[in-house]
Amino acid sequence: MRGFRLLAANPFVSLSLCCAFLLLGCATTDPEQAQQQVGGAVVGALLGGAVGALTSRDAKGALVGAAAGAALGFAAVKLAQYQANRVRTAEQDAKIYGLTPLTDTPLVKINDISCSSPMVTKTDPVQFHADYSLSVPKSFQNVAVQETYIFKDKDGKVVANLGTQQKNLEPGGYEVRGKLLLPENTLPGEYQLELQIKAGTSYDVSAARFQVKG
Repeated sequence: MRGFRLLAANPFVSLSLCCAFLLLGCATTDPEQAQQQVGGAVVGALLGGAVGALTSRDAKGALVGAAAGAALGFAAVKLAQYQANRVRTAEQDAKIYGLTPLTDTPLVKINDISCSSPMVTKTDPVQFHADYSLSVPKSFQNVAVQETYIFKDKDGKVVANLGTQQKNLEPGGYEVRGKLLLPENTLPGEYQLELQIKAGTSYDVSAARFQVKG
């Protein structure tokens, strides 16, 4: 915490933060989208501004670094073309996956999450597919389900929280498709897209791994 305060007190880094918030103001007018982006943009600006200041020793370098860092933060939190559809009834889903309803609480289980290609370039969108089952007590018509998507590195460290999709769903099987847009300066290596699903007290998590080539 002390190190962070010292970094933030640096005038070059202060310029970085200003740049980050200016970029945020131009990027979106959607409050929810802005909330999802602000964390990545500020961290990106701090890192970019610090690097710019150290390498150039002037405010211009800090601003250039901040702009690059904030842009990295924006790109790291983009989930595009998200679609979720019910593809199986509760009866069909039970025959395939055997998720037995409980009497008093919903159950959710991720059956699969995968990327269409195990290796992509940093300019390619990462297309992903997920399938999960939802079982609810007979007294329920639908339940609130939360899908949270997290972009992580190969060691499981969070790179960006891509936000939560919340909806009321009927029991059955659901298919999710979407694209993950990578920042232009993503380093080559292994990454993972983690899906966390919650319904009542039931919770499941799974991840798809992919490689980014240089």
